[in-house]
Amino acid sequence: MEHYDIIIVGAGPAGLTAGLYTSRKGLKTLIIESKLPGGRAAEAHLVENYPGFPEGLPGANLIEKMVNHAKKFGVEIHELEEVIDFGISDGKKILRTRTSEYSCDAVIFAVGAERKKLRVAGEEKLFGRGVSYCAICDAPLYKGRNMKLIMVGPGNEAAADALMLTDITDKVVLIPNSPDFEADKIHVDRLLHHGVQILSGYKVEEILEKEGGVVGGVKIKNFETGEIKDIAVDAVFIAMGAIPMTELVGKVGVKLEKNSIVVDNRQKTNIEGVFAAGDCTSNAGWQIVTAAGEGAIAAIEAHKYLKTLKKEKTG
Repeated sequence: MEHYDIIIVGAGPAGLTAGLYTSRKGLKTLIIESKLPGGRAAEAHLVENYPGFPEGLPGANLIEKMVNHAKKFGVEIHELEEVIDFGISDGKKILRTRTSEYSCDAVIFAVGAERKKLRVAGEEKLFGRGVSYCAICDAPLYKGRNMKLIMVGPGNEAAADALMLTDITDKVVLIPNSPDFEADKIHVDRLLHHGVQILSGYKVEEILEKEGGVVGGVKIKNFETGEIKDIAVDAVFIAMGAIPMTELVGKVGVKLEKNSIVVDNRQKTNIEGVFAAGDCTSNAGWQIVTAAGEGAIAAIEAHKYLKTLKKEKTG
């Protein structure tokens, strides 16, 4: 079993930043990623709100720079290796994958979250071609193009995103995808004030494709009457919430709240030597820059913890 000072689970912006910080401090660092580095950030077609890149750049390019930066300082990254078990024995953190077993003195979970999907025809095929799960990331691509945009979601997140879309176009439709629209009244009032059309009681049955292989509309169904109709639109933004990927940590006693890892303002969990950062945490900011910041904080605190641990062993 190979031993590391610290292992980071997840190679998104939070994990890569954490690895950069820990490796620069001389810690033997391993990042384990079940897929390819980047997570949802790598899927962004254009990132325009990450400091230092005023012209914007594709998410995949930004992640490539992060990976190269981390590797420059000696981070070891294992791609396509899924952690399937996590345990703690005599203070050591043990992580098992399908092919290997590792131990470490500190661990940072930066496993991100998976956005909930509608699971309807056309959604997967047209992802990136008019279907988006991040209005903040992708809505600016439609600015000034006089397009009709749909926001799908039942609550405050969808309402806030729909309101943001009114800065892009005056043709915004919100479909709760639920029998009831659960957003707070203040959000509903703002949406109506800004001319957003709210189709309460409807759900999306299919996302339609038009010539050119891009979104051309949606097929919607009324929950009560069963009425089905098509609406022509240019893009579909989906805000059905997210599912943090945190199953591993709960079994060893790490505190969870609504499937998110509970951390304090220094990214510490309730168990010593276990930290978390990014979209899997209770204070997630859902932005690349906030995930990176949380990764840096987690790394700094992990380094402090390891220094204390070393003093206790030698003292």
